[in-house]
Amino acid sequence: MKVTKIKSVEHHIKKAREHLFALELATRAEREATIESVEKDSQFARRTLDWLHFAETVAEHIEHYTVPQYGDAPDDQVEGWTAEHCVNQLHKYASRFGSNKREGQDALDLLKIAHYAQLAYDKLKKETQHGS
Repeated sequence: MKVTKIKSVEHHIKKAREHLFALELATRAEREATIESVEKDSQFARRTLDWLHFAETVAEHIEHYTVPQYGDAPDDQVEGWTAEHCVNQLHKYASRFGSNKREGQDALDLLKIAHYAQLAYDKLKKETQHGS
């Protein structure tokens, strides 16, 4: 049952991504309206749907900020990092939360934290697979 639920979530995410990529040139409001229509037909928890909204924002951050500034895999510096290094970066941004002077910096740091968490997760999976 759990595997079926995971596959169903993966299918939902895939469908949402297809809609989002089809609307790549559309305005954010149009993309949000599309997500809302997908949500109305969804049997998933509100937290899952909130995560999908957040994931879209993180993806935009990666595409429009991270990749242009630092490059993309496999040619960026993060390729050589371990999961621990990614977690250390995550801690750096988390520790300064609430003390940023610039407007919007806390929200930007949360996007960076999410991205580093994803990178650490993927690297940990690879490290675990190669270590076993």
